[in-house]
Amino acid sequence: MVDWKPRYQVLWSIGSRREKLVYSTLLLYLPPSFQVKATGVGTMCKEMLPNYHSSVYDKFDFTIFHEGKPVCYLEVTGYYTHARKPAIMVHKLRDGLRYNVLHVLWFAYVRDNSADVRFISAVKLLKLYSEGVAYLTKLRKDEKPAIALPSKHWDYLSTFLNWLTSTALKPQKPIIPEKILKVVKNGF
Repeated sequence: MVDWKPRYQVLWSIGSRREKLVYSTLLLYLPPSFQVKATGVGTMCKEMLPNYHSSVYDKFDFTIFHEGKPVCYLEVTGYYTHARKPAIMVHKLRDGLRYNVLHVLWFAYVRDNSADVRFISAVKLLKLYSEGVAYLTKLRKDEKPAIALPSKHWDYLSTFLNWLTSTALKPQKPIIPEKILKVVKNGF
């Protein structure tokens, strides 16, 4: 597989702008007891950084804290298909499983034509994949796969905030159907 970092470095300024918009949106709308921190390696940065992640905190773009405790990890994604459908790299889901945070992992994307930020949980994404709504794709043959999901299935900011203020604050064990876990563990 080709390393996508150097290949898409020229597009990082667009990704950086998307990350800044998501960050600003969260700063404006998160309830006062929550804080968002840019924790990912290279988040909101236009330059290619030589290092990759070393922990759950720097693996995903943002970590959301409630009273100092991490309650959610958020990755900003872009378009990975010629049809400009938002997509999530499969390895991000595997990382969520690896770090045991799949149940609190969310993805955000910015609709470039309207600056509208949309969200989806990893659990919902995998459920839609198992139902055939989301599907595997690659921009080029030699790259890692991504899961594309039409924008109409992504949630609004209010859904994400409702989840944060209700579900994320409750002590929870990762309750993910075995059928969905098998998809992540065994490959797509």
